[in-house]
Amino acid sequence: MSFRPIWDAGLQPERTTLAWQRTALAVTVCALGVLRLGLGRSSVPGIVVGSLAILVAVAAFVGARAGYRRTTDRLDGNRPIGTVGPAALGTLSVVLLGLAALGVLAT
Repeated sequence: MSFRPIWDAGLQPERTTLAWQRTALAVTVCALGVLRLGLGRSSVPGIVVGSLAILVAVAAFVGARAGYRRTTDRLDGNRPIGTVGPAALGTLSVVLLGLAALGVLAT
């Protein structure tokens, strides 16, 4: 019986990490735009939403790096990669911040 790894070396964890890094970069750019509008209008909600979005972007970037290490360690150990909790939380955060930013822009 031959040993067959649970994953191939097709760079899947690297692509996922890069996708989350692009998401973090996009959130950062949008956050800076909301901050600029909030500061220009002296809008406290705009400043708060922009600041929270920057925190979410930093968390997404750090989480992407940690997720990459966790995923490759698990795959190298021939174990399943785990839950979708971090990705679901990141997605929910981005969606809620986007809706809040739209609300700020509409006022």
